[in-house]
Amino acid sequence: MNQTIRARIEQIKRGGIPEGYEKTPFGIFPCDWDKSTLKKLGKFAKGKGIPGKEMKNEGIPCVSYGDIYMKYNYHFNQAKSFIDRTTADESIQVGRNTLLFTGTGETAEEIGKCVCYTGSDDIYVGGDIIIFSSVEVSPVFIAYQQYLPFAIKQKSGFGQGHSVVHIYKSDLEKLYCAYPKSKAEQEKIAEILQEQDRLIELKEKLIEEKKKQKQYLMEVLLTGKVRLPGFTDEWVVIPLGQVSDMSSGGTPLTSKQEYFGNDHIWVSIADMSSSGKYIFDSKIKLSNLGLNNCSARLFKKGTVLFAMYASIGECVIAGEECCTSQAILGIVPNTEKLNNEFLYYSLIQKKTSIIAMQQASSQPNLNKGLVQSIQIELPPRLEQIAIVNVLSKADDELDLLQKELEEQKRKKQSLMQLLLTGIVRVKA
Repeated sequence: MNQTIRARIEQIKRGGIPEGYEKTPFGIFPCDWDKSTLKKLGKFAKGKGIPGKEMKNEGIPCVSYGDIYMKYNYHFNQAKSFIDRTTADESIQVGRNTLLFTGTGETAEEIGKCVCYTGSDDIYVGGDIIIFSSVEVSPVFIAYQQYLPFAIKQKSGFGQGHSVVHIYKSDLEKLYCAYPKSKAEQEKIAEILQEQDRLIELKEKLIEEKKKQKQYLMEVLLTGKVRLPGFTDEWVVIPLGQVSDMSSGGTPLTSKQEYFGNDHIWVSIADMSSSGKYIFDSKIKLSNLGLNNCSARLFKKGTVLFAMYASIGECVIAGEECCTSQAILGIVPNTEKLNNEFLYYSLIQKKTSIIAMQQASSQPNLNKGLVQSIQIELPPRLEQIAIVNVLSKADDELDLLQKELEEQKRKKQSLMQLLLTGIVRVKA
């Protein structure tokens, strides 16, 4: 980023208006950009039909309200849902470069999600979708701009309803947008953002492939179907309770503020779900007084934490000394017989069969006895460590790829903010 752009950004942050820019009710944009409502730029229509029960795995391509929320972001060129001819005849057909807005959402911030259809085939659009077409401005440019804070704020302000929030065609017609006069410049900006999307998609596909490879390695290495070079000794199958000690945690009285402090990490199911292989911190921390006045106990670093309620089978390793809620079992392996990381991977690999063991009740759960009965395929300890090394390398590779993906996503958000507001200009 050159010094001129940096200075421009800093001036805007300080509340100033750079030369060649003007302040509008929705932000600062270049003076030579056009500013308009969508009503002046094209035509709106309403989707029709396509109930969920009519969706097929093949047939005539279509888009439903749910598809926009669950399957697409920004733009797409191929439909992932289909209908038969009878249903299509009751729906609305649209072509390339059409904008599709959702008419309802669970919150005001979700309504009016926008995607642009860029495919070459006509598709059919269901109810609760508002259609916009324009030849005046690049539809992909407008689609990306709908994800900027000023656009989201506009749409949320139109929201009506509580449990389900609605936005109407008459509301979307009032949406403000700003765009370069040159359509070539609009399309260049859209092209840059689409290229960034392609990089993100490729990284996501690579991560999925690496996850499948790791899953395969876990399946064959943790069951002895494939042996690592140099290992030939027999494995044993043994109940987990015979090679580990385990106990559950507890929760202090939440009404006692003095029970909470910074003395001890207190791990909940939510903390586990947002963690990776290791957990080093938690949202809630206990004081020594809180720990001493509940059934929680301290688990040493390296303890395997196992969820018995809610996210049954969720598993992490304590990266620091910690205590847990009663929904979590702390498993301390007999280190002479069972490596803690080998246990972690074994429990992850067995998660499906472990979930099938759950007790039926108002809240499905496992008890300590059931966890103790889990059968572990156990090679000699040196082979356990060798297997752990292979799987840890796969984890490290996935972690690196995930960090690269997050960096690409941050780059995209920065590009959107800079390009779609004209802070950075491009030559068509």
